[in-house]
Amino acid sequence: MMNTKILIIAFLISCGAYSQETIVPLENLLGYESEQNEVVYFKDVNNLLNKYTGNWIYDDGTHYLKITVTKKEHLPQDFFGKLLNPNYEDNLSIKMIYKLNGVEQYNTTSFGATTALINGNVIESTNKISLEYYEPTSSCRRQKHANLTLEFNPSNTLGGNDTLGWTRTSRISYVSPNTECPDGTLVDSSDFIIPANLVLSRE
Repeated sequence: MMNTKILIIAFLISCGAYSQETIVPLENLLGYESEQNEVVYFKDVNNLLNKYTGNWIYDDGTHYLKITVTKKEHLPQDFFGKLLNPNYEDNLSIKMIYKLNGVEQYNTTSFGATTALINGNVIESTNKISLEYYEPTSSCRRQKHANLTLEFNPSNTLGGNDTLGWTRTSRISYVSPNTECPDGTLVDSSDFIIPANLVLSRE
């Protein structure tokens, strides 16, 4: 009985905190300046993320890439200094299967629900979004990272297939390739193996 009361009180407190949030359209994320102690929820109120969701495939006989794009809602922002009073946001999360010459290289579909190496929400235009990009590694971390731009191209014909432009741009890394992991091995400094420029079709 006591546990039930505690759960009810916690729920009411969380509801009260939720109602105090300032909702800001996600496309205004970069330009918004929050006030002191303001809790902001950068919400996809205009559903700009929805067009990217679902399964997309690229296959040229050598490279096979299938991605599943999911919209995640009301996630805490992972910014330092926001741990006690965090802002929230909606974003896109990508899981994938990548094969090279028929041999599977990556499969992140079994990763935990909150784990994604490709995710983000920086809206560049109505049909273009920028995400953080990493590829899987068996090391403690990957030294190289990048931005991934997805550009949605709707079909111009009835019954035609939408396509998704995929453009990866490497970023400068501040992690030395000689950095050691806790087990004494070095961080993964290998190059990305998925092509940087692709056009995927909706499955």
